[in-house]
Amino acid sequence: MAQKQSPKLYAVDHGYDTVLWNCGLLADLIKKEFEMTVSERTVGLHLKALGLSYQKPCYRDAARKAHEIEFFLNNKFHAIQRLAAKMGLILI
Repeated sequence: MAQKQSPKLYAVDHGYDTVLWNCGLLADLIKKEFEMTVSERTVGLHLKALGLSYQKPCYRDAARKAHEIEFFLNNKFHAIQRLAAKMGLILI
């Protein structure tokens, strides 16, 4: 019995250096796979017509713990701010 391959869902699975797709990467993949040139705008319009929208990546640690975040904000971050102030820097 042939082994079932898992689908290639992420851009990195297709040789790109990111896991996230964007219209430019999709247009490039369409050109490679189907030898058809489409603009990024066209890709975006078709995605919108399909009811899809872009998603901004969430850069949060999935394993973060609320008490560790609170400790950092209440203790370590203030120390970093004080050190930056002594060096004449402003944290934003």
